[in-house]
Amino acid sequence: MRKLLLLSLFFVCSHFAQAQIEFHSQVNVFYEKQKPYAEIHLSFNPTTFNYKTQLDKSLKAKLEVTVLFKQNGEIKSFDKFGLQTKAYTSVEQIALETGAMLCQKRYALKEGDYMLDIEVSDSLFTKEQKDIPVHASRLSSDKAYLSEIELIDTAYLQNSNSPNLLPDLPFVKNSFILKPYVVNFLPDNRNILRVYTELVLTKDLQKSLPEKFVAVLDLYSEDVKNPFSQSTRVLLNKDEVVPVYIEMPIDKVYTGDYTLHLKIERRDMSVIAEQSMPIRRVHFPQKTFAQIKSLDSIDFGTMPYKGTFIDKMSLEEISYRLNSIYPLAEQSERNYIVNLVKEQKEVFMKGFYYNFWLNRNPNINIAFMQYEEELKKANDIFGTSTRYGFETDRGRVYLQYGPPNTIQDVANDADALPYQVWNYYDLPKQKNVVFVFYSRDRSTNIYELIHSTARGERSDPKWAAIIQGSRMNADFTNMDSPAYQQNSGSRLQDMYGRQINPNGSSSNGTIDNNR
Repeated sequence: MRKLLLLSLFFVCSHFAQAQIEFHSQVNVFYEKQKPYAEIHLSFNPTTFNYKTQLDKSLKAKLEVTVLFKQNGEIKSFDKFGLQTKAYTSVEQIALETGAMLCQKRYALKEGDYMLDIEVSDSLFTKEQKDIPVHASRLSSDKAYLSEIELIDTAYLQNSNSPNLLPDLPFVKNSFILKPYVVNFLPDNRNILRVYTELVLTKDLQKSLPEKFVAVLDLYSEDVKNPFSQSTRVLLNKDEVVPVYIEMPIDKVYTGDYTLHLKIERRDMSVIAEQSMPIRRVHFPQKTFAQIKSLDSIDFGTMPYKGTFIDKMSLEEISYRLNSIYPLAEQSERNYIVNLVKEQKEVFMKGFYYNFWLNRNPNINIAFMQYEEELKKANDIFGTSTRYGFETDRGRVYLQYGPPNTIQDVANDADALPYQVWNYYDLPKQKNVVFVFYSRDRSTNIYELIHSTARGERSDPKWAAIIQGSRMNADFTNMDSPAYQQNSGSRLQDMYGRQINPNGSSSNGTIDNNR
């Protein structure tokens, strides 16, 4: 737990003003009085925002959200609104945040097909989700409309005894208070699956249907080696809009990919309407994730990695493998990795490693071997006598972003410590990204990342002064001092400028470990 806390603090503190916004969205079309409207749920990770100190010394982050509905490239509906987090008393409190910040918006639409773009910005960064298809269909007199399945975190019937889940944004629909669960990933600690949707019937269609019918929720796997299926049934009453809320226990649903299928049936089992969605589950049998006292009691035949190359790894090797994928991992995955390596429970470690590659490529052997080639390069080039290459800043950047387009290596500048400037011409949603590394001495291969223009990476406006000031007897770290103003734009800044501007001279992009 201590390692996890320290890691969280590292990310919040060292990237406090450079965090990359993380959010997820869910959009669905519902009907009210036969008219369509789009309902959007947004879920934000509060630990990834840029926080600012308020007058009362608390910490808050503010977001601006832009929503665009387009048809054939033309904007048909536009909205821009602001959000802000709750007040935090300290960076430590932010680092320990586990809940999501939720937002719900509804937009009336005319019938037709749309593309939805969502953009979220704080004072530093912007993240987008683009071209999300939205279909607002015309209701038919002979065919029922069933909205897409929504996953629900918590639900209550609306009455005087219901807890106030979200006092500022009550998610209320058809007598239900619903707290959405925006992603279709079900982790180990979630053992109840909750879904919500709505069946819409025109008046003509209501006349032809019985007063009662059944909603059948099926969860199944098409894995021939580990077939699985289970069902839950709920009786429904006919109405113009029929709310469908179902709970299903999933404590016996183990790690894998599943299909969630909902169908509305008459008593003769003929289908009125149906919807499906994919689900990813990470969960091991109870005796493997409880407090395990003896690994001998585990049925390894139920483990998804059984029979794969991962199954043959020793405890020492799987520890190394988990650490080595850290540069590729998302923030939540990095937290898992730290805990897994600390606990040294082989079943969990191998299970997580298997699912890590499965999430990135159904053929885990190919994904693993491709990364192995790059990992070997990083270890050979950036490794030291005490650290693997992937544990160094340059190795981590290399594995996370790939090889840079150009590298400017200055090892013998009399006025500065050894440094390198890496340039990436084109990263996802960013162009001409620069990383600056420097070495505190001339006798090791350890270069620290001191500054970058990449989103989510360390950014220090005093980077040039630190590299030069460490070599000279002047106040180079004080940005207001005359020494800083007069000297911070020498050869170091010139090299940096060349990397930002590809028209300037630059190296051929090769990496030489013997410099």
